[in-house]
Amino acid sequence: MDEPQKKMIGDGEGESPLMMNTDKGGGMTMRTMKSDIASMLETGGSAPRPYVPLTQPAPAPMPMPASPSQPIPQPASVSSSPVSPMASVPTPKSTPSPISPSSFQTMASNPPPTTPSSPNLSSSDLPSQKGGMGKWIIILVAIIGLGALYYYVIYPNFLAPQDEPAPAPQLNTPPVIPPPAPTPEPEVIPTSTPAQLPPPIIHTSFFKTKADIVTEVALTAPDLQSIQTAFGASPVTVPLFKELMLKQNEAQLLLKDFLALVTPGVFSESALEHFEGDYTLFTYANKDGVFPGYILKGVMASTTRDILQAATKISLEGADKVGLVNIYPANPGNPSATWKQGKTGVVVNRYLVFSTPTFATSFNYGWVGDILVVSASYDGFKEALKRL
Repeated sequence: MDEPQKKMIGDGEGESPLMMNTDKGGGMTMRTMKSDIASMLETGGSAPRPYVPLTQPAPAPMPMPASPSQPIPQPASVSSSPVSPMASVPTPKSTPSPISPSSFQTMASNPPPTTPSSPNLSSSDLPSQKGGMGKWIIILVAIIGLGALYYYVIYPNFLAPQDEPAPAPQLNTPPVIPPPAPTPEPEVIPTSTPAQLPPPIIHTSFFKTKADIVTEVALTAPDLQSIQTAFGASPVTVPLFKELMLKQNEAQLLLKDFLALVTPGVFSESALEHFEGDYTLFTYANKDGVFPGYILKGVMASTTRDILQAATKISLEGADKVGLVNIYPANPGNPSATWKQGKTGVVVNRYLVFSTPTFATSFNYGWVGDILVVSASYDGFKEALKRL
């Protein structure tokens, strides 16, 4: 029986086997650096050595052309293909001797010669470039542009003389003679400010039932004598109720002027502000004489009724009793010491008695709503209440 064939251990890439596998058991031998060097020497290779790069000789300087028409010689093209450092090293066919460490020291101390540097070329040796012509073109274009800017922009706008506008033609217009200024009239300075009269009051009677006689009396003068003359003093056998309107300057005598004459010191100006300016004046005549009276209407918007009634009581009863005498055309006598209170129908009235040796009368006042009735006799007070 034939002996089994031994397995060969190669190093790859078609090379001769490095060693035979003598292990019958099929084991592997460990590969080392030493075994690789021995294998390279057995197969005709050389021992490893350091790599030295190859240097190319410096190119010779190009000759300059004698004339501009002579073409410039071009340098010989150098192949740009990479040179393999291992291609120029022939592989010896015989087994070389191993390189000792002293060989490495000799190569290190004697390095390969370096290529001499190329000589410096002056600017006069270089050929002229096309870039010089382009520079002169740019300078020429810049000069033309600056000239155009000066001619079309700077000179006409800043340096050219400005033309003055032609003067307007002179027209032979005749001169305009202004009219003479008017002579100002002398200002009249008033010596005193005229008193402004209040607007006239339109009289309206407070009586709903018309009086027996309604008459107007123009006063000759706004005084007490003129008013008492208008009242009259003659007694009558049949009672007569008459309504009067005292006029001054074609208007009714003002309330404040009337009260200041017939009941002086009774109503102040602040108290009269709570009454309307219009009033109704009446007289009641009987066998004992003539007894005047008047009616006022309170302004409820300014105060309440109770306050107005209280203020009227203070005005009438707190005043000097002598001031109530002027309303009588004839002397009524002496007043009593105190005011008394009575009631006529539903109206509460206050009164003060005057007496003489021959007869007696009373001064009465009372409120019917917001209307104040004042009478120089009780009979006249009752007759006025009937007609409201």
